[in-house]
Amino acid sequence: MVAVAYGCCICGEDIDEDSHKLDPCYIQVNTNMSGDEEEQLEQGFFCHYECFKGKMDYDGHLNLEGQEEYVAGEYLRSGKYEKAIALYEKLLPEAEETEDIQNILPNMIQCYKQLKDIAKQNASLERGLELCSQGHESAGIYYEAAAAAYASGDFQLAKDYIKKYKKSYEIEIPEDSEERIEYVAEEFGANLALRLALDKDESVRSACSEWLDHMSDFVPTSLDEVERYDVIDASIQYLRDADLMYRLAESTFIRSATPSLEFGYRGLAELMRGNDEKAYQEFLNYKRIFREQVENHGEDFEKVWEDLKSNPQEIKDFAIPDNDPPLAVLVDQYIDKFGK
Repeated sequence: MVAVAYGCCICGEDIDEDSHKLDPCYIQVNTNMSGDEEEQLEQGFFCHYECFKGKMDYDGHLNLEGQEEYVAGEYLRSGKYEKAIALYEKLLPEAEETEDIQNILPNMIQCYKQLKDIAKQNASLERGLELCSQGHESAGIYYEAAAAAYASGDFQLAKDYIKKYKKSYEIEIPEDSEERIEYVAEEFGANLALRLALDKDESVRSACSEWLDHMSDFVPTSLDEVERYDVIDASIQYLRDADLMYRLAESTFIRSATPSLEFGYRGLAELMRGNDEKAYQEFLNYKRIFREQVENHGEDFEKVWEDLKSNPQEIKDFAIPDNDPPLAVLVDQYIDKFGK
């Protein structure tokens, strides 16, 4: 396929997107980088990758090829599982070190899980566990094994694997790294889900209260930091603890991350207390503020709202059972019932 809209600034020819896996390329030139900001001009150009590479006296600085694993990871994070698994299935046979295989397999398991290819998911997990038994232990494989056991209802086995997961990541991941924080958060969430499954509700109640003691004033700076602790609100909803739900609603964590959720959680707390009229008022505020947030970003509120009302398609590990409908559905139910 010839992209006639793209002309190479070096050879002058049209860029055939099939000629090289990295075509078309885009070069951006910024002038006066050491001068005043007002004098820094920029201009962009399209080109062939090979044309650009050929113009360089030394191409050793180029680090664009051989980046399939990075690209696969980006596909995985953005939910493009078919594209991600296509790359991982290419990369796995090429992996020479066992450590590389153990790094790829958990990502493949996640892809197969979301694509609902149970046979390949199980085969990949079995291969990873076999390598673990040979001394090539992997925190990622142990986590996937724990998640699979939890999903099948074998909670004690899941608990055993989480212990191995913790032991492995404490060896693999530096203590002061951001990655270690993510592993600790995953372990925390898995343990809360397992305690609820094992009817240790008071233990979970205490853990949620302690989390609020330490984290209620924390201001998250990214979506990842917010999503790490989805297990807190899921646990509180499972426990139907109105006091904890109010504490979560009024925390700096929620107010700074998603201001509208303060009112959504207040509504849930009133629902737990059986005060339908107050729940309606809080849900009304939640939908109004959420609408303002969405429209301020230039998005179609009705479309976003309808998307929220449908059950999420993504399969989540250590998902805590929720007998309530999605929050947006609950909000509309209350508005329809009490808003007349």
